[in-house]
Amino acid sequence: GLYRESTSPQEVPADLSRLEALEGRLEMNVLPGSGEQVTIKLFAPKPLGLTGTLRTLQNLGLPVVEELSLTLILPDNRTGFLERLRIQAAPKVINAVRQSPDRLLDALRALDEKRATDDALNNLVMCEGLTWRQVEVLRTLRNHLIQVRPNYNADTITGVMLRNSAAAAALFRLFDARFNPVIGGDRDHAVDQADRALRVALQQVGSLLDDEIL
Repeated sequence: GLYRESTSPQEVPADLSRLEALEGRLEMNVLPGSGEQVTIKLFAPKPLGLTGTLRTLQNLGLPVVEELSLTLILPDNRTGFLERLRIQAAPKVINAVRQSPDRLLDALRALDEKRATDDALNNLVMCEGLTWRQVEVLRTLRNHLIQVRPNYNADTITGVMLRNSAAAAALFRLFDARFNPVIGGDRDHAVDQADRALRVALQQVGSLLDDEIL
């Protein structure tokens, strides 16, 4: 009954499609909203801990302002769990959710399945268009820096990378151009282009500490 009360008829076909596909992994629908708001619906085969879900979305730069949890009885006596989450964020981030739902779902699945680290650096997935795997590369580089510069800590470096997200993304793209074994085309040209993009991004850094860490 609560599902019927909270769901418009137009949403039902897409919901049914996700529920029919529901096996052992998360499924997701994205509903249109305003320039600063969007609603996502998460379908799961097991209950999602609300506190953990809210933290995960916050770390992705997607703060939740309204939440509804539903337990659904599916055919063959199966049970499904639905989280309807209204998110409010900057228009750039909201547009990224609408335009790249597969990238968001891939990150949410990796986090739900404990294949990715759940921390604030995941903001780069939605604000700079990186995949969760690419953010893991930057996280690894961050952790190496902590070992060779013990006067820094993870929170400090993460804060620098998020304040200068374009530079952080450019750092990954330079790393990728240098070391991706399957890069197409001329590697030297790709490295040169990525290096130029990083230099442009670093020109926008306004703090000496941020510049030093980057």
